[in-house]
Amino acid sequence: MCDSITKISTTLKRGISTTKYSNPAQANYKQIKQGFLYIQLSSKMSSKIFFIAFFVAIVAAPAALATEYVVGDDAGWKLNFDYQKWADGKPFVVGDKLIFKYTEKAHNVHRVNGTAFQQCMPSDESEALTSGYDVITLATSGRKWYICGVGKHCANGMKLAITVSAEVHAPAPAPSLLASAADKISPWKSCVWMLAAMAVLKMMTA
Repeated sequence: MCDSITKISTTLKRGISTTKYSNPAQANYKQIKQGFLYIQLSSKMSSKIFFIAFFVAIVAAPAALATEYVVGDDAGWKLNFDYQKWADGKPFVVGDKLIFKYTEKAHNVHRVNGTAFQQCMPSDESEALTSGYDVITLATSGRKWYICGVGKHCANGMKLAITVSAEVHAPAPAPSLLASAADKISPWKSCVWMLAAMAVLKMMTA
């Protein structure tokens, strides 16, 4: 009987002690008690994992829902394109991203104020973005202006003005993320209960 208990102890690892007792009844009681203590600890651990998953889902959801706008869509950032028409009706929100795609060295992107936008002339403080794939995160709400500072490109249509809303994206998918986390925890927790039940049954029939 002690050999059977030792085998079950190996399966449950830390949950059940491998100590042998001279009194079989005492051995059964001790093993069952330690097994259920292990189950309780496992349940607490599962709860902690669930709450961590909940926190991560809440924090990550808004970022996951942010929209990335390729300026001009397939046209990209180029001459003779109506970017105001492209922007009309688009609900730009804090956290969204603007992606300026263009031929490197042929164009650039300047973040400017309203006056510089109207004059098509970037200020001395304005730093040009020149990678050909410039990503700008809309970190604050309000009116935003962008122009190309190369030659007369701005006067030829390479200018964009948008309004960014302060409204944060609602974390709608969070429940599904939590459900997914719960699904991952539940089978593991069920397995612990099943192993404990098998251990008790084995000791009773040994």
